[in-house]
Amino acid sequence: MKGCICLRTYHRIRGMKLQNIAENIRGGVFNNKDIFLDTPTTKATFTSILKKYTNARVAHDQGGAAKNFEYVVARSKLMDLIDNFADYVDKIANFNPVVIQLAGFLVGYNPKKYRSRKEPGKINQLVWKNKSKTTGTLVSSCEVYPPRTYFLQYYWKEFLFLRG
Repeated sequence: MKGCICLRTYHRIRGMKLQNIAENIRGGVFNNKDIFLDTPTTKATFTSILKKYTNARVAHDQGGAAKNFEYVVARSKLMDLIDNFADYVDKIANFNPVVIQLAGFLVGYNPKKYRSRKEPGKINQLVWKNKSKTTGTLVSSCEVYPPRTYFLQYYWKEFLFLRG
């Protein structure tokens, strides 16, 4: 199964849109203290970094290239903060897309991360069928799992090599 993670496309966003994303993350994480208990920073620190970014963005919009350095520094600090929160939410969410959305992030899928499948419980009324007599593959189904759930078991013929 695919692993749900926080989508990190906010690195390509600038200006007011990035500010809105950061505000959504701040609201999502700090308004749900029952889920997000031990955050990487406090709400006051997050608000301070966001406010510095907002002031630098407005100054850059009005002052142009003269205020570019302050804007780049403030944006870099905000990106580091959001990245820390994305890693934190990924750890707390444990591939659950609802928790990721609750934190204010968009949900992405990483094919390198997988949810672990549930181990089968007690299997009742197991039925084995030989699908093809030439391949040696047995297909089974059981009543505990939903319909059309199959388990595959491969067996190999053992060969005995004698030295002559």
